[in-house]
Amino acid sequence: MDHSRFTGTTERKQGIAFSNRNTAGSGHGWDVGWAVAWNVESPFLLVQQPPGAINWCIGCVGKPVTPAAGVSAAKAPLGIFDSPGMPVTPESLYLAQLRDRLGAEALANIGYDFR
Repeated sequence: MDHSRFTGTTERKQGIAFSNRNTAGSGHGWDVGWAVAWNVESPFLLVQQPPGAINWCIGCVGKPVTPAAGVSAAKAPLGIFDSPGMPVTPESLYLAQLRDRLGAEALANIGYDFR
């Protein structure tokens, strides 16, 4: 997730959910490992740390939450929250990395004026 805003979320339906889904949905367990939410705004953020991996929420604005009580995923540790409540620079990690890799022309080609 990069510089996204999620409105209308709830504590049980978070804007960001890097978590262990156990048997919910398709029953696939952990939905992501080594994920980064960068400058995301959402009323609620669920970012957990799966075994053998880390998930980050950097510059995110919102309340960190855990899964509902009684859910086995509730025991998983939280991921890394860096600069909570305070967006970081660059505004978009993706665009900064794209510019570093391919130059400013690459951003202009996709319609961005990234400073």
